[in-house]
Formats: sequence, structure tokens, C-alpha cells
Amino acid sequence: MEDLSATCRDLWNDWRKENPNHPLVQQASNIMKSYTKNDWDVMSLEATAIMEKLAACSANNVPVEGEQAKEAFVDLLNHVEKWFFIPNKEYVQRVAFASSFSNNYKSFFNKYEPNLSKYMINLIEEYKNIL
Repeated sequence: MEDLSATCRDLWNDWRKENPNHPLVQQASNIMKSYTKNDWDVMSLEATAIMEKLAACSANNVPVEGEQAKEAFVDLLNHVEKWFFIPNKEYVQRVAFASSFSNNYKSFFNKYEPNLSKYMINLIEEYKNIL
């Protein structure tokens, strides 16, 4: 769980440094100031469960159009909304872009399953219009 928390913090800090005035960065930064250690622990447990669900979809070649993949992706969006901000198309496109080009994002997703970053790109492409 510490590993996930540290990785998420690193990814967040990368984005925050690149986009300090972005409204989503400001909103999430304000919200996160109030989180306790218990909040972070709960958040990490929830995130781990979601990432494992996504990794299982990828590992088992579940079609991104399938209900199981859609449910896992929606769980991820709901998690972001619950803890940080309401995800929008820009955020989702950033994750897709980062999954393609950022070694930090690739290694984050791929530590759960070797092809998860590619699977995430396909999921985002399939469901970007649900936002």
C-alpha cells in the first residue's frame, strides 16, 4: 500500500508541477489538505482494488467494450471523483497521453499487469464520451 501511495504522490506531483494553475490541480490540492492518514490508507486500499480489477481485465483479454471492463473503468473515474475532482475529458485524455509516453505512468500501470498501460489507452478511447 505504501508503494501505491508513493507512486500516486509522485504522479500527482509531476502533474501539479507541470500545471500549477490548472483548476483540477487547485481543486484537488485544496481537498487533499484535509485528508488524514486514515483517509490516505482507505484511498490506497480502494485504488489497489480498482487497479487489480483493471489488471485482471487486461490479463484475461477482456474486451474493452465488455461490461466488466466498463465497470472497472467507471470505478476508477468514481474513485478520482470521490477523492480528488470530477474527472473530465481533459483529465482522461491526459491519462491516455501519459500512459503512452510517460515512463512514470507506464510503470505505474504495468506493475499491476505488463500490458495495463496499453489496455488503459484502449479503455479511455472506448469510454471517453461517457464523461
